[in-house]
Amino acid sequence: MIATIVSLIRRLDWQALQWRWPLPTWSVFVAAVLLAVLAIVTYWTRKPMPWSRRVVLIGLRCVTLWTLLLMIGGLALARFESQKADLIILLDDSASMQAPATASAPVSRFATAVNILGKDSQRLAKLEEQFELQIHTLKSPLDRQTLSESVREGTLTADFAASPLGTWWMESLLAQRGRRTAAVILLSDGIVTEGRTLASAATLAADQQVPFVAVGLGSDQPASDIRVEDVLADAWALVGDRIEFRTTVRVTGLPDQEPIDVRLIDDDTQAVLDTVQIRSTGETRLEPVVLEFVADRERVANLSIVAQTFSGEENTANNVRDISVELRDQPLKVLLVQDQPSYEFRFLKHLLERARGMGEEAPALIDLTVVLQSSDAKYAQQDASAKVLPPVGVEQLAAFDTIILSDVAVALLGDVFLKQVAEVVESKGVGLVVVVGPRHLPQEIAGTPLESLLPVDVARVQSPEFFGAPVGIRWTVLGQQAASLRLSDQGAPRLPRLTAVWRAPVVRPLGRVLLESDQSSPTPIVVTQLVGAGQVRLQLTDEMFRLESFDGTGVLFERYWLQCIRELAKGKRRAVETDWELDVEGDRFVEGAAIPIRVRVDGQPAEVKVNLRNREVDRVVTLERDAAGGYRGVAQDLPAGDYRAILVQPLQATGEVPMDRFAVETAPSEQGELQSDFAALRSAAAVTGGVFLTADEARTTAFESAIPQVPSTPIQPLPAEPLWNHPLLATWLFGLLCAEWMLRRRWGML
Repeated sequence: MIATIVSLIRRLDWQALQWRWPLPTWSVFVAAVLLAVLAIVTYWTRKPMPWSRRVVLIGLRCVTLWTLLLMIGGLALARFESQKADLIILLDDSASMQAPATASAPVSRFATAVNILGKDSQRLAKLEEQFELQIHTLKSPLDRQTLSESVREGTLTADFAASPLGTWWMESLLAQRGRRTAAVILLSDGIVTEGRTLASAATLAADQQVPFVAVGLGSDQPASDIRVEDVLADAWALVGDRIEFRTTVRVTGLPDQEPIDVRLIDDDTQAVLDTVQIRSTGETRLEPVVLEFVADRERVANLSIVAQTFSGEENTANNVRDISVELRDQPLKVLLVQDQPSYEFRFLKHLLERARGMGEEAPALIDLTVVLQSSDAKYAQQDASAKVLPPVGVEQLAAFDTIILSDVAVALLGDVFLKQVAEVVESKGVGLVVVVGPRHLPQEIAGTPLESLLPVDVARVQSPEFFGAPVGIRWTVLGQQAASLRLSDQGAPRLPRLTAVWRAPVVRPLGRVLLESDQSSPTPIVVTQLVGAGQVRLQLTDEMFRLESFDGTGVLFERYWLQCIRELAKGKRRAVETDWELDVEGDRFVEGAAIPIRVRVDGQPAEVKVNLRNREVDRVVTLERDAAGGYRGVAQDLPAGDYRAILVQPLQATGEVPMDRFAVETAPSEQGELQSDFAALRSAAAVTGGVFLTADEARTTAFESAIPQVPSTPIQPLPAEPLWNHPLLATWLFGLLCAEWMLRRRWGML
């Protein structure tokens, strides 16, 4: 009986009480007051009795009279046809939900989500009592019974091919327009692979005032992954060049200070050409890596940059990046100009004359032209490489890869020659080396067209500083990173000491000091600067010849100069001017996407063909002429990999073969990224005024507490339910009368 009364009181909507009293409402209150006064007068005029008994009897009489008043007034309960608020449950069944819920538990995220909903057989049933329950998966909607049967029969699986969570959520909200929605509950790992983001959907939910309850499944700790990003390298190089491959390695999810080997591998021989070890930091980080090798012979070198794989990596394909470089065997043209011979000149001239390429029968590496300004006329007749005067003309100077001006008499060169040198350096990419000396340089360069090319303020160079005790040479930080100054394969070698260095107190903003003296206030010795398409190197001493005999082999001097010339010659390769162009319109493409190719050539050839190749694919694409006079085509169905596009028809008579690089990547899959995005789920819940729960929290009553209690919405009135003749009310009145009678009898008032 008591439980029934309590339940009735709890379910009672006090605002829905009404009565059929024919008089105004105020008259009911007046009648109630008069009845209370009658009860007081009835017992107050009685013979003296304790005040406590008097109060109890007055209270019982008042409640009895008021109950009669309500029954006479026809007390009734208004009823309405109502609609419960909707509760939408989105159960993510994308393929990423097949991943383990935690690293230590084999249970999948999807199984965890189903377990949360079916924690006990009454969870969904209780929610269905309060709300109009809607359960959706990405594949189809479900009801409570179908969900239970599907779980029991094992037909409910997580195999949807994408995760459009934001779009799915927005569509659910748009379908609810005009309906009252208590909340949207999403059980998911938060991974979105296509469509709108959760943040954009959260904005719509906030506008509609629909809270978002997110249950995060899986782990937001990054999975172990090592990815080799794009590689920067020259498309071709000369035999003997030290080729650098610059890339970045993205390290995710590895313990702090874990060593990772990154190797450069020759695909043809599987030989490891270079290895660099980096260390993880415990966080996601991009680590720069520079790998290098010396071009050994004329060929197309197919190479791979391979990062070490670790257990737990889901995607090991991104640990490898393929790249190819064309290696050519052709001499470097060098112009060496000096006023009078010096030790530096003699050692350098002899080195360049005897330098050979790779191999015992290799041809001369340097096509040398020497101009000794103060020599007699017969010198040029006796020396095959000597000329009386330097070549004049932009075309003739542009034929050289590197020009070396070593303590030249600037006045004898002439202003026209200096302007032409400046032009070919800036526009044609010809390298320039300026070696100071005791007679002319660098002071005579001040005020000439070459002054702006040098990496120091020539007007403030002090000449020269002779040291009482010879000073050593050391690499700067930039010098340690320069491949052209790698003088040994076994670390940094000892270098000779110098007795004289020209002091340059002001280095230009773009100048980079590579070598300096080892004093407390170091003096720059070798400074370089990029100028337009070319590069200029200034040597502020004429004693680098000491490298020749310092190690007893001459290797230091040879590597210093040959690597310098090779480095400066690269500018000319990159500055080749041609009207022919091949452009793959994009750098990265998803597997299966169309790859647009554009070519511009001279004339109107009947066919233009482009070869697309890597170490596994060799395909030719024919391009058609477009309205603008160029040629366009599309490559399709290329498998994932790194490619080179090379123009093979027509062939250019002179200059470099047009080419371009691009990569085809595997389309993002559900298994490609398994790190749960709890941050996006938390943010979306916060924007909408909802709650984010972990899987453990969702198994508790926190799940029900997170759902707002939204009352049902009245639709239309129903016949009122009379309460004045309800058995409970009659029992209540009878109980009051009996209680008053029994107390009066007990207290001797009958």
